[in-house]
Amino acid sequence: FCFDATAYTCDVYINGQFFRTDTFTNWGSLNRYTGGSSGQGSLLIGSHATDSFYYDGSVSNIKFYTKKLSASETLQNYNALKSRFGK
Repeated sequence: FCFDATAYTCDVYINGQFFRTDTFTNWGSLNRYTGGSSGQGSLLIGSHATDSFYYDGSVSNIKFYTKKLSASETLQNYNALKSRFGK
């Protein structure tokens, strides 16, 4: 996922290939979630802020950058790490 906080969009990549762009209309709940035990300013990965839905799997690699990565940068990152996960 590559977020653009200015445009409220998220580019989705699967195995290094662009899949689609989603637009977030409720961006405030993503970066300012204040409910439950997570507290203010939490970013939830693998769960939903308001109910009990959880991702039943593994998240292999998360990186945060100060800019939105281009498609070629995303592919470069994927190619650099994929051998660690049997790809």
